[in-house]
Amino acid sequence: MIRRKRLDSGIITAMIVIPIALIIVVVLSRMLYYMPYGTLSLKQCYSVAYGGYNNKGNLIITLNEEFVREKISEFVNEYESKVIKRDIDKAGYDALVASISVESSKSDNLTNGQKIDLNFSCDEELAKELGVKITGRRDQITVAGLQSGIFLTLDDLFKGISVTFSGISPDIVMEIKNNSIDPYIKEMKFEPTESKDTYSEGDVVRIRAIYNEDEALARYYSIDTPSEECIKEYVVTGVDSYVSDASDISEDILEEAIHAGKMAFSKDSANEYGVRVFTEAGLTPVYDSNKNETFSWVSPSESTAYFKTARTNREGETGVDHNILDIVYICTLTQANGVSTKTFCAVRFKDYIKSADGSIKCDLTDPHIISASHIAERVRTTIVDSAEGDYEVVKLR
Repeated sequence: MIRRKRLDSGIITAMIVIPIALIIVVVLSRMLYYMPYGTLSLKQCYSVAYGGYNNKGNLIITLNEEFVREKISEFVNEYESKVIKRDIDKAGYDALVASISVESSKSDNLTNGQKIDLNFSCDEELAKELGVKITGRRDQITVAGLQSGIFLTLDDLFKGISVTFSGISPDIVMEIKNNSIDPYIKEMKFEPTESKDTYSEGDVVRIRAIYNEDEALARYYSIDTPSEECIKEYVVTGVDSYVSDASDISEDILEEAIHAGKMAFSKDSANEYGVRVFTEAGLTPVYDSNKNETFSWVSPSESTAYFKTARTNREGETGVDHNILDIVYICTLTQANGVSTKTFCAVRFKDYIKSADGSIKCDLTDPHIISASHIAERVRTTIVDSAEGDYEVVKLR
């Protein structure tokens, strides 16, 4: 009877213990199945640095690749070592890392000592599926190590810049020289906002200082004006100009030219035009024993004068001078046998220049007759009528 009772007691104990043991095994199995393979601290996935300078610093956050590679390797090894493990795609670890992002409470215009809050996030659902415990979701950093900046104004940029103009208006050329002693300004480009080959007296030239704002920041420079607005104006002044107004040719200047123009009436010029003029007048030229012309000029005197300036739309074109002074003389053309005829001759001077001091000058040393005829109207046609398409013509006398 006693033995029967012991048997019943053992059966009852086994009936209690076995289910409990099975429950424990199941619970442990589930715990092992869902136990994470590792922990990933999000804030350790990134490194923090600063660019720029104090009061103008910027936050630079970059992925800590070495740390991430180590953690992925740990996760994979831990996964492979488990007897009881989930059916997961190991490539999911890379996807998890790719899902990590960070937001900062402030990222630019930073000052040493400033506090910045960082909030990290990732695909939490994916992390659970991969058996990864996520930590380090928040961090706070203190800005430090920013150097003092170099502050420059627009005037500072142009302090060592030389802009010079040379030549004669409207054919002035400009030269820009960067003589700055500052190493960064020395590397900048200074260029006109609107490039031209030549300039005229009174032109306003806008010169721009070209720089890259990110590069300036990286080199600790703070410039008070954006590059596209870093412009200084220069006026073309204090240069010589080609005379463009007939009123600048005074009576004294004209008389000087009339006197110099008489040097064009040489023996050679008489022989150059003599046959043509005599033929127009219906006269027969005579020749010396060597069959050379025997023409000469007698008493040239000024008749009229015209000052011509290039029209705006023709200025600078090939064959168009800036200005021309044509003086018409009346004189007698004679030859060896005493036969003579009245002749109209045009002598030309060109390129009258108005100096910066207001004085007028022109090279009068080599005058030439450019037209001669027995008929006055033919000379006028040559120097006036045929020129009106290219020039503004003003009769001085």
